[in-house]
Amino acid sequence: MGGHIRRDRLWFFVDFEQQVRNNPISVINTELATTPANLSAFLSVNFGIPAGTTLPPPNGPLPVPGSDSAPDPTNPVYLQQVSNTVNALNSNLGTKARQCNDLVITLRLDYQASSRDRLLLSLNVNRFDSPKGVITDPTVGDYGTQTLANAYVHAFQAGLGWTHTFSSQLLNEFHAGTSQDNEIATPTGLAPNTPTLTLDSPAPFTLGNAPFSVGLVFERQWSLADRVGYVTGKHTLQFGFDWNRAWDSDNNDGGADPNAAVEFGSFLGSYEFPNLEAFALGEYNLFSQASARRRRQSGGLQPTFLPPSPPTRRSFWGLEPGFEGLCRCHRARGRGSQAVARLVEALWTSSTGHWP
Repeated sequence: MGGHIRRDRLWFFVDFEQQVRNNPISVINTELATTPANLSAFLSVNFGIPAGTTLPPPNGPLPVPGSDSAPDPTNPVYLQQVSNTVNALNSNLGTKARQCNDLVITLRLDYQASSRDRLLLSLNVNRFDSPKGVITDPTVGDYGTQTLANAYVHAFQAGLGWTHTFSSQLLNEFHAGTSQDNEIATPTGLAPNTPTLTLDSPAPFTLGNAPFSVGLVFERQWSLADRVGYVTGKHTLQFGFDWNRAWDSDNNDGGADPNAAVEFGSFLGSYEFPNLEAFALGEYNLFSQASARRRRQSGGLQPTFLPPSPPTRRSFWGLEPGFEGLCRCHRARGRGSQAVARLVEALWTSSTGHWP
């Protein structure tokens, strides 16, 4: 929606978009799934329990480490931990409901201050909420349903532009902007106060709260740019500067990315078990825990110079000497306001990527 607020002076544009979707996710791992038909063979291969042995009902979501150090199918305590292990695997397989709510609001104001000055203010806000949506694939095999963390992205971008026309041949454009991006992951709450539990065999699988369930990525950027354009005959000369500064903070150098975050541990602690038998006994072979947040800063000043463009009959491409490219624009025909208008259009597009 858009229109003029003050005729020939002030215009506005507002856009509202929202997408709400239901997108269930399936956790499938055939190596760990048990049914009445394959349970006996599964217990024999992975826990050393003879066929025909009856397991007690599970009494907890996970096995509880005890004093047992070797599998003993005649020990009721060991059988109980095996039962809890099988229950933990089965309860983390299957289909889980997942939603997505994506909201975008865009606002733009254009102000023609005078015949020589034009101001622009733009604002873009995006909010994305997706419970259990930190993994985008529709099917996963390495992470249990309780590890499928909630994903949130809160971002905005604001810009201010000023264009001043000195003459039909000389124009100056100034632009300032800032943006922020927060990518947040939180645990599902299905495994409260539980660390990361990783199984190596018979198939890789993660239970508890995965490292990416506490991911936090915070990014902020500032930028300033100024360009002067001069039109002479069939040629255009541009020069100016671009300055930007970026800052970001990342929990584990992976944030909400499961593939990257798993390599850097978890604040909750991460236990790795070589097989299901060791998992039932509580015998892990590796423990790790993350303890710091990574911060990075970057920025700098970059001069921009574009040599005069070669003459052509219809259109031209600006040369790109390694600093910054010029967008495609049409040769300004005629003089006076028509030439200035086309130059403004070309300069604005090269800076913002959008037509005025």
